[in-house]
Amino acid sequence: MNVKEWIIAKLGILGQFLSVLFKDALQKELKLVLPIAAKVVAQIAADASILTSEQKRNVALENITAELLASQRDISKSIISLAIELAVQQLKNMK
Repeated sequence: MNVKEWIIAKLGILGQFLSVLFKDALQKELKLVLPIAAKVVAQIAADASILTSEQKRNVALENITAELLASQRDISKSIISLAIELAVQQLKNMK
């Protein structure tokens, strides 16, 4: 289920309205964050010193946020978290 389907399923008519309203903004932010998230998630997956899923997620969030701030991009934590989840799923599908 993609983001639009999830919004519509959870919020009904309001979800349809919001998905149209925020579709472009969400896609633009994800387009920026996803390549960074994919790179960071792959690096973390290869690092055996990071043991738990929670540790991996925290390190990914910190690294992605730092990279975005260095390039003067202000992306919300929720978008970064979504990008991390998508990158993890992409990495799992590649294995």
